[in-house]
Amino acid sequence: MSNEAEQPRPYPAAVLSRAEKSGKSIQWHWNRAIRLMAMEGKTPAQAAAIAGLTEPGIQQALKRSDVRAAYLGLIEEWRISQRGRNLHALAEIRDSSGNDMAKLKAIAMLNEQTAAHEQGKQQAPGVVIQMVKDPDKADQP
Repeated sequence: MSNEAEQPRPYPAAVLSRAEKSGKSIQWHWNRAIRLMAMEGKTPAQAAAIAGLTEPGIQQALKRSDVRAAYLGLIEEWRISQRGRNLHALAEIRDSSGNDMAKLKAIAMLNEQTAAHEQGKQQAPGVVIQMVKDPDKADQP
């Protein structure tokens, strides 16, 4: 008694109801919602209202690996974009704060950031393996 015209939708009807009315794809709505949550700090309920989805729809979407990967990628993108501002804010606290403990903490954090950056530049020791076709022609160290 199955009707081939009625194929099951990959998304629940409640999720699609508002999204279908707009004429845009559901992926567009999810992309907009996760961008609002990751980049602008909106709650899932706020992002759902703006993007034309339901909050349970966003929660269900975040269970999908592709949507979750996109969300986490946006969060990492935002985190990286804030690093420069954070360093400038620490320098501002260090230079202008009247609170000596705040100055000390800012200096310590700046030193930690510098040390972490320098540690990332170091090369780990390694081994070079030289493969030659004829062992008699190999360069002798």
